[in-house]
Amino acid sequence: MRKATKAAPKADPVWVATRPKILDFYQQHFPDKVEKITAFLDKNAGKEKKVVEGLLKQYAEQAKDFFADEAKILEEESGI
Repeated sequence: MRKATKAAPKADPVWVATRPKILDFYQQHFPDKVEKITAFLDKNAGKEKKVVEGLLKQYAEQAKDFFADEAKILEEESGI
């Protein structure tokens, strides 16, 4: 008997497109972490939205201008 497997949630193309921007952010602010974040993004493909949310929380000062468009989308989604 085959086990039922859950289909991976579809990644939102808007957020998947932020991958290069995430890498640029790290290259500019934390170049020593680029290799690690590249591996993380490879392992967690489709979760770029959560990555950006985390960056905005963890690195607010550095990230707020860099991810201004994404922050606006998150704000609109939350209805705030």
